[in-house]
Amino acid sequence: MVRRLEPLIGLLGLISCGSPGHNYEHCWWAEGDATCEQRYAGERPFCTRFTEPCGVATNYGCVAERPTLDECYSPCGGGVPVTEDACWMETTTGESGDGDGDGDGDGDGDGDGDGDGDLHACPEPPCKPGEYLVGPAGCVPFDNVLAVKAQPLGASEFSSMVEAVAAVTNDTPTLITIESSIVESVVVLSGKRIIIAPEDPARPVLWLANNGAALAISDADVYISGLHISTSDEIVANAITVGTGRLYIDKSIVTTGTSGGVYAYSSASVHVSNSFIAGSIAGLKSASTATIEGTFVSVAAALRARECGAGANVHLRRSIIFSTGQVADESCTKDGSIEVWDMNASPPSPALWFEDPGAGDLHVGSSNGDLHTPAFYNDRAFGDPQCDIDGDPIPEFDAYPGADQPS
Repeated sequence: MVRRLEPLIGLLGLISCGSPGHNYEHCWWAEGDATCEQRYAGERPFCTRFTEPCGVATNYGCVAERPTLDECYSPCGGGVPVTEDACWMETTTGESGDGDGDGDGDGDGDGDGDGDGDLHACPEPPCKPGEYLVGPAGCVPFDNVLAVKAQPLGASEFSSMVEAVAAVTNDTPTLITIESSIVESVVVLSGKRIIIAPEDPARPVLWLANNGAALAISDADVYISGLHISTSDEIVANAITVGTGRLYIDKSIVTTGTSGGVYAYSSASVHVSNSFIAGSIAGLKSASTATIEGTFVSVAAALRARECGAGANVHLRRSIIFSTGQVADESCTKDGSIEVWDMNASPPSPALWFEDPGAGDLHVGSSNGDLHTPAFYNDRAFGDPQCDIDGDPIPEFDAYPGADQPS
């Protein structure tokens, strides 16, 4: 399956369309070293990327020697280097599970005190059994669990999201987990209450829509966490559309090269936190009386970051917006939006400031080893998320705007 983000790259005009780093068969965005093993059977066992400072241009990112720089090595893929990769940490920093959690390096846990081997000590609220944490919604209860797997076995396992959603009854709040990257036609959610998340919360998964929008939501409550949702370039479509329903997005990436990232209309209500949203016409679009609210969000677009129809709005707090076309989002009132860094008003170069904006990767970049700094810092307010898109703590004082707190 060869799917590329070249349409988005071309529309944003940020980096070369020919870069192999945006091919979803490229190991960096797929399964890292496992992808290299599948393709080259030990001849090129290590996964790297083309962008600076790595500069290794191969068809699928696989090389014979381990890259010297950790930031150029992705053993587990998912668009992150070894320095941020939970999969790699699990295999190298000790066993997860029943240790004493004292963090003394003896393989007994990560030192958060509970001995469960958690990879992050970020202070998010714990949830009870039968609940799943989705940032802006808190702990969301569910009564049933279904799974999307490459090789489904049991009655509760399915080969596609379309099949899994069809098995959800309207009166049963359901958690659907995704094992690995999926390619889907439009998934319609109506009259249901569904949480969608990776099987392994530490391993975000790619969801590629090959026939229009990824999700079409109407009269439903939908909660998304830890996903990278992207659309094909073959059909002009918003990545996610929401009508008379509610959508919560947490620690996710939503990208489209043909229209809007998230489009809310009618009386829809959308809440976004700790996420990257990148579109062509707009990152976040709102129409009719719909409202989109976002906290610690990074929003990019070729035209305007936000687009609002009459009576609709997009309210952002402690977030970043930018348009590569230098188009102001004047149709959205500024009421309800505070501490938003508009890069078109005080612009750096997004192509340099972010890691890989053409691919929807709005992690904070660096220059000569020094992290870029924002136009201003924010203080985390009561009720704000406490962890960023990667699960790193958001400081109480002097936090970066946007979804990424660089470390």
